[in-house]
Amino acid sequence: MELFPAVVIGGPPHSGKSVLTYNLTQALRTRGVQHYVLRAAPDGEGDWSHEADQETVRLLRIKGAFSPQFVDHICRSLADRHLPLLVDVGGRPTADQERIFDYCTHAILLTPDPASHATWLEMMQRHALPLIADLTSRLAGESILTDAGPVLRGVITGLERGRTVSGPLFEALVERLADLFAYDSEELRRMHTRMAPVETVVELDRLLRTLRTPAPDEAARWKPSDLLPALDYLPHQVPLGLYGRAPNWLYAALALHVHPAPLY
Repeated sequence: MELFPAVVIGGPPHSGKSVLTYNLTQALRTRGVQHYVLRAAPDGEGDWSHEADQETVRLLRIKGAFSPQFVDHICRSLADRHLPLLVDVGGRPTADQERIFDYCTHAILLTPDPASHATWLEMMQRHALPLIADLTSRLAGESILTDAGPVLRGVITGLERGRTVSGPLFEALVERLADLFAYDSEELRRMHTRMAPVETVVELDRLLRTLRTPAPDEAARWKPSDLLPALDYLPHQVPLGLYGRAPNWLYAALALHVHPAPLY
């Protein structure tokens, strides 16, 4: 099977890569574009670190360290991907960590100055990754789209936690990614459920709608109050496959619920 796209979000530390990644994935989810974010650096980032109170994030976030085993794990995950990916990488990749790029297909560069731009551009060229966008990151000022050609170019500003990114440049980038990630959702669902090594596959979005009907102005997102009804609804100690996006705590609780049977 041909591999799905995997787009590196590359740039030096503190250039706003994780904030851009978070805003891109939220915009793509709003459009119903099937994809995932692979956070390819052990820095404790996640949706939670952008949505929670930042003082709480500072208390809870634990930054890990790169290791050959971690890089091996990321490379295996990329090689076995079953959906398009946004790949949020570390800002100072070593030669060993650069192995990650060989499993990717495209890149978005986000750099604050000419020196870091030259470093990252050479790195992407060395790994033969075509650019989707080549962006300059600045904290303040106005975002500007300077070139809407095959490679988007411009200045993007305000990449700070808790702020929503918008504007013509950001929207153009979302559009490019949506086009690149354009796969039929229903066909993806059928393909993935056929691949499941168990008889019972639970589609988590459908399960949530079975348990409760979100209000018209409410996003269909799992809440802690949904956990007990889900555990009551699903079979106990029976092999299960789970399909769909949901919080880690739900996956962990359901894994314990079916134990010692396997969960996929």
